[in-house]
Amino acid sequence: CDTSRSIELSTYPCNKNVVRGDIIYSGHVVTLIDEEKGISSCKMYSECDFKANVPGFLSKSFSKDEMKKYTERCINRIKELLKK
Repeated sequence: CDTSRSIELSTYPCNKNVVRGDIIYSGHVVTLIDEEKGISSCKMYSECDFKANVPGFLSKSFSKDEMKKYTERCINRIKELLKK
């Protein structure tokens, strides 16, 4: 498993013209399902404050799409590493 949250860094200061959302808590739990078949389950959890007033169905749809893209990038990277 892993976890993350938003932090402030002086090397990446806030821009006055940009509103940054906050990751309150985020993480993954990976569980091995079948070692012989190489099957695992990955559950993603995220609590974010987008600092915007948008309907819940919009933020849920956006978050879901972004998580799918992120998962695809992770899978592709794992496949690249396994080839080495």
